[in-house]
Amino acid sequence: MSPRAKINHTVGSSKSLQKAMRILIHLGERGPEISLTKLSSDLALNRSTVHRLLSAMQKFHLIEQNPLSEKYSLGLKFHELGSRALYTRSLQSEARPFLVELARRSNESVSLAVPGAGGIICLDRVDSPTSIITVRTLIGERFPRTALRPRKPSSPGSPSVRPTNILFRNGMKLYTPLTIPSLRKLKPVLDATRRQGYATDHEELERD
Repeated sequence: MSPRAKINHTVGSSKSLQKAMRILIHLGERGPEISLTKLSSDLALNRSTVHRLLSAMQKFHLIEQNPLSEKYSLGLKFHELGSRALYTRSLQSEARPFLVELARRSNESVSLAVPGAGGIICLDRVDSPTSIITVRTLIGERFPRTALRPRKPSSPGSPSVRPTNILFRNGMKLYTPLTIPSLRKLKPVLDATRRQGYATDHEELERD
């Protein structure tokens, strides 16, 4: 293979890899299941290209196809890899004993979450066996900063996560009729959080 052909092959492989990554990220963020046509349209990619990349990723169990709906979703391989990635984080391993003890003392579910792009990410969760109501916070799931309790206590602190910055980057999506809709209404909540040292969620992300 000539040097020019090698360069073209490398560039082509890199572009295919980028397209495959875009498909995986889009499925993860917009799933759980998406059709081939919708994927092609959402990502502005050729339908045959998307199908080829999906088929390749299926061989590695990164992608699964529902035999009934023929829609695609992330494969179980991501659950395996994601779990390993989470357990290698020092914060999660260090915090685990405290989560267990806090769940025991409070008789409530306890979550560990950290700031991430576009929201906060749940790293770990411990459910209390005596809790009547369990919050469905999935490990690895991403939540909006302004609609979830773990984010509110830290919002007033660092200038990098001030409410105006959060709104500029992510907006204030309404998840329920009780979601805080504006910065004007969010400020009193942040002031109360600062005074109390904790925040509450009044059905802002999920009803009941």
